[in-house]
Amino acid sequence: MKFSCHDISQIYHKNIESKIGKLIGDQRKLEDAEGALNRLSDVDRDLISFVSDKIIRRLDDFVDRVQPVMLYNPPNLEPGFWVCVAVFSD
Repeated sequence: MKFSCHDISQIYHKNIESKIGKLIGDQRKLEDAEGALNRLSDVDRDLISFVSDKIIRRLDDFVDRVQPVMLYNPPNLEPGFWVCVAVFSD
């Protein structure tokens, strides 16, 4: 994107918010447009939260479960075996 969501929020609040009512006469459409612009302002934060909660946390959990198993892997077993045991042991 050319502009970050923070930039879009700043542009909206400084340059558009006070004028949008004159551009859109229908109250429901006005509320929809304002809501969409406000939600767009939060997309960066929502994406960071999603990545942190759904991806990074899960990777950390996976590493926490697999690392001890891999560190104590008996030399006569394939490493992939222990990864499968760690992942599917719940």
